[in-house]
Amino acid sequence: MIKKTKQGAILWGILLIRVVLIFLLFHLLFIPQEEKITYNEEKFLFLPVADVYDTPFAMSLWDFFEDKDALGKMKAFNETMHKEFDFLEVGSQGLGVVDEFGYKDIFRQDYGTEEYGENDDVQIRLSSVQLDWTAYETFSLKQRIDGGRGFREEDFFFSDDPVPVIVGSEYKDVVAVGDTIVLEYIEPIPMKVIGFFKPGTSIEIDNKAELFDNMIVMPSLSITNDPVGEEDAEFQKIVYSLKNCGYILTKDGDSYTEYKDKIQQIDRDLGVSYSTNPTNLEGNKNLVSVTVYTPFHVVLLCVAIFVLTGIYIFLLGKRNRTMESRPIRTLDAILLAHVATAAIASAGKFLLYRQTYLLFWEDYVAFKQSVYFSMGCSMVLGILTCFGFLAWLRDRKKSKPIS
Repeated sequence: MIKKTKQGAILWGILLIRVVLIFLLFHLLFIPQEEKITYNEEKFLFLPVADVYDTPFAMSLWDFFEDKDALGKMKAFNETMHKEFDFLEVGSQGLGVVDEFGYKDIFRQDYGTEEYGENDDVQIRLSSVQLDWTAYETFSLKQRIDGGRGFREEDFFFSDDPVPVIVGSEYKDVVAVGDTIVLEYIEPIPMKVIGFFKPGTSIEIDNKAELFDNMIVMPSLSITNDPVGEEDAEFQKIVYSLKNCGYILTKDGDSYTEYKDKIQQIDRDLGVSYSTNPTNLEGNKNLVSVTVYTPFHVVLLCVAIFVLTGIYIFLLGKRNRTMESRPIRTLDAILLAHVATAAIASAGKFLLYRQTYLLFWEDYVAFKQSVYFSMGCSMVLGILTCFGFLAWLRDRKKSKPIS
């Protein structure tokens, strides 16, 4: 009886250490990390924000528009982004020519590209940049006005009046302050020239400079009124789908991980799909991975695994001297399978996450795919654990003391 009790204690001890070792190995393999944004010689570093509709594993933008609350969700997202972050709305939607006026070819959006002139029978589009008040202030553009006036805060709200625009220096011999031109921004809209930018005026964002000399700069319009009719509702949805793709102005030492997690939380709260990514940060040289745990915690974890492994090997030796080892070794194979699967899960999740970065750039897609992969690995581990426990019960009944 004493011998059987001792044998049972050894078996239970081995089983317990198996469970603890698996837990610690997973903890070591999946040590949480965060990525810190570090400035080198940059004046500003921005994180782009974009929707991830029309990407793998996501619905299309037009399907989302079918949601009766889609417009309210997009307006709420825009408001939340401005509340939580230094969020800049910067877009480059081209403006379609409706009225005939003497524009220059260099004003065209397709100028200097292989597609130049291909869509002339459909519509000619002029280069344009849309900015919100935050971006206008951040880049100190009011100091670059050369004739006329700059934007005022009230210019950034949609109304029945012509939309005020400031044009680049090359427009000076084409239009004058006070001229009104009808251009298509989603739909034909009258736009009134209120001023000119000085030659060479530009903004640098997303690792490229936007030179305004040949451009029309218009406000990123906020719409406060509720839509009247389906056409107005669709217009507002498209406007906000453009407004919500902007940039977060970061600070040196900010956590990219916190930005990413916060946006994902906003997505869940509002029922939308937006994401940020760090691929524009000079090839990620502005990101530094930092382990959340201190080196002391990592060393302590490794020591615990080492000590428990020693005890585990000692108990295996004790068991093999007192028990038939034929069937009971099943659990040893199960433990090795657990460790191997944990290692594959860790490496696979990392590689899949980074590869998806390169292929799709949408961080949310990478996040979702890595989660699916981890869920699959977890299911494999769960199945292995169930089979291991059943095998242990079977082997425990078949095992006999050595006489």
